[in-house]
Amino acid sequence: LEENQDRLTDSVWITRANNKGLFNVALNEEFIGNGANPAEFGPSPEGTEWAYGTTADGIENLEFTSWMVATTVNDTGGEAVPTTLIDKDMVVHLIADDIYLDIKLLTWAVGGQDGMGGFSYERATNDVTNIPEVTDQEVVLTVFPNPTSNFLSIKNLNQRQNVIIFNTVGNAVQQAQIDSSDRIDIAALAAGVYFIRLEDGRSITFVKK
Repeated sequence: LEENQDRLTDSVWITRANNKGLFNVALNEEFIGNGANPAEFGPSPEGTEWAYGTTADGIENLEFTSWMVATTVNDTGGEAVPTTLIDKDMVVHLIADDIYLDIKLLTWAVGGQDGMGGFSYERATNDVTNIPEVTDQEVVLTVFPNPTSNFLSIKNLNQRQNVIIFNTVGNAVQQAQIDSSDRIDIAALAAGVYFIRLEDGRSITFVKK
């Protein structure tokens, strides 16, 4: 049901049926895979990949895999056990949109529990990240270097303007007024993915190493 779906983007709607694992109902009608057989794990939720850690750890330092592989417990014969994820920091990568979100599983119904199929999690908002990169007068906006450690510049600004840098939970962490000849000092930011919104409405992402 729609009220039980977390619609992250137009192509990723996370949900669960009465049993088995999470799946992307925007692309699949049901969970794909066998939770007890690693050879048949499948891609669910299709269009995503998962890693332990947070975006603050630096995307380049995270090891992404499928959700099923991430839930695997080797000492139970390689069976996928989603309850092992509860309260653990993870990052989900929405592959098609190249969006990274911090996420933490809070509850998972198993066996004959009331509310079979129940689950809950908390995650970062994608309100800021789900802004398409656009062009202005057919000139593409670019950030360089990207990834970067200390400074960045924005190429093809059409005028001097205010820019705001957001983290993945939608908090403004830095702002400046620049043109294409200026550099922004981002050395104080933690490692991770950030989103720049310009005064003219355009936006673009960068990775802080």
